[in-house]
Amino acid sequence: MNSQRGTATITYAGEELVLTGDRALIWPRRQALLVADLHLGKESVFGRHGIPVPGGVTEATLARISRQLTEHNCTRLLVLGDFVHAPPAPGDRWPERVSAWLDQHPGLQCSIVAGNHDRSGTPEGLDSRLDWAPDTEFVAPFVLRHEPGRDPRGPVISGHIHPAVRLRDGRMRLYTPVFWFREHCAVLPAYGEFTGRHTVEPTAGDRVWAVTDGGLCDLSTALG
Repeated sequence: MNSQRGTATITYAGEELVLTGDRALIWPRRQALLVADLHLGKESVFGRHGIPVPGGVTEATLARISRQLTEHNCTRLLVLGDFVHAPPAPGDRWPERVSAWLDQHPGLQCSIVAGNHDRSGTPEGLDSRLDWAPDTEFVAPFVLRHEPGRDPRGPVISGHIHPAVRLRDGRMRLYTPVFWFREHCAVLPAYGEFTGRHTVEPTAGDRVWAVTDGGLCDLSTALG
């Protein structure tokens, strides 16, 4: 396995893209940062059901995005679904934190393709500066959507399944999120914390980068 720290630059559908060890994708030509599955407000939902989740998760996720925007000089944020975990409930404070975060980025264009968690009542109750697309957004040559699949307009970039793989090196085992690129569709790892993972089984010809504590690890050659 070829280990790469920090970022990995790839070409997909003729476009240069940068994968980051913080589970984001940078599209330099568009000055865009792409992320999937933030699940903002999840701590509030779990708290109402008596499930303890560390506080400050929403703020920490937004702070990570801010660092990525600054580091990679991005002026556009593209969220590939599940921006929220559930619609805001009365008394929730996290929507105010989203608005305060938007105040910190006055020139940012924030576009969200609605995911399955977003469709149940949102964007009602969230800041009007968020630009929502109900299903897909076509930003040539890519089709941006929440769920993986095929589209006649071009390669899909998606999220939804929170892809991960199990790695074994001798006695050490690791279960880690991945970027998963196939000929017709790319799937980004979940960006939010406490989002869970789904084991995927890439095949020969796929390109896969594991996100580890040491950075990005290119698994593509291991697939043949």
